[in-house]
Amino acid sequence: MSGGLYSTRGTDRAVTLTNIRKLRFFAGFVKVFATISTILFIRAPRSFVIPVSGPNRALQHNQHPIHGLSQTGGAASACKGNPAGAEQIRQINVVFLRYNRNRGASMKIDRLIGIITILLQREKTTVSQLAQRFEVSCRTIQRDVDAICKAGIPVVSMQGYGGGLSLADGYKLDKTVLTEKELLAILAGVRSIDSVSKNNCGQTLIEKFSSGKTILTEQNSILINLASWYQSSLPDKIERIRLAIRNRENIAFVYYSEKGESERTIEPYRILFQWSAWYVYGYCSAQGDFRLFRFNRLWELRNTSTFFEPRPLPDEKTAFENYFQTETVELTALFDVRAKYRLIEEYGPDCFTVFESGGLLFRRSFSSVSYVTRWLFSFGDQVKVLAPSFLITTLREQAENMVRQYT
Repeated sequence: MSGGLYSTRGTDRAVTLTNIRKLRFFAGFVKVFATISTILFIRAPRSFVIPVSGPNRALQHNQHPIHGLSQTGGAASACKGNPAGAEQIRQINVVFLRYNRNRGASMKIDRLIGIITILLQREKTTVSQLAQRFEVSCRTIQRDVDAICKAGIPVVSMQGYGGGLSLADGYKLDKTVLTEKELLAILAGVRSIDSVSKNNCGQTLIEKFSSGKTILTEQNSILINLASWYQSSLPDKIERIRLAIRNRENIAFVYYSEKGESERTIEPYRILFQWSAWYVYGYCSAQGDFRLFRFNRLWELRNTSTFFEPRPLPDEKTAFENYFQTETVELTALFDVRAKYRLIEEYGPDCFTVFESGGLLFRRSFSSVSYVTRWLFSFGDQVKVLAPSFLITTLREQAENMVRQYT
């Protein structure tokens, strides 16, 4: 052997230095093409031909690159004695292997979910229709259906005229057991959770129940948004706490309250939306008891990687409607007519009695002195407290402190 010519197994297949240069150039081209394809979301082709002149073909047509290195006679045998040529082909295969792994896996999962959704929507479909829908071959669809069956979803294949693919009887949810009103209620609830969730399920639910028919004609008539002013951070908090509850993992955070700022570690048990706010209910190690923590006061949330055994939750501990009934303030106050809209907005039109003078006599029980104090101050000069006396004293002292702030 001379002149840079390598031959193997006595055959006439050979790779010259010229062909090695071609392989090196092609490897560089493939890297650039794969990068551009990733950016532009172009599907990489499954078969390639390296144009080597004469009988010295480096890769055979319709061979997957990773297979070509180990199985293709032309490539494997021609470069067996040529380290430089083998290295160039190996680089080509590595490029396509990385590209196909990263993009192909994601595309396959999306395709499998799409096939399942279509099978749930339709009574029957065909392999060719699915292949056309997802722009792949019929053989690829058949492999996908096999994977779906292995996952435990029973797909039935019927041959001949009128045949196709469908889900086994009894596997689909019988939509006739739910009325349209019930479906709309379910959809409204799911969409309300979507407003504070990272994963939106509302549209998927519509597709599963509609089956191509417009049965949910009033699907947008009720829209509920459970997000607060902190919508950007709320979904992340809900998701992290939800996973912590599932995994029985302690969580830690900084909590801000009237008593100041404190570091808390709790065992989370419930996520609660009540009193127009989001809370997490859990066992606080610092307090040695169950507590409610408001999301808007809860920051720097983090997982502790420590786990707990669930504690029993007595019924009285989860009666959240009575959670703040620790003290009672029986308020009697006279409101100006200018505050009428707020009283109706918060407590309804029957919460006051109209005086002949035009004033509004208001009587109601409150569970927190600090809350009722802040609430009364929000009305400014539109309210006068008549009872109890200790609340009048508290309001007077705080009002005097406010005046001193501006003197």
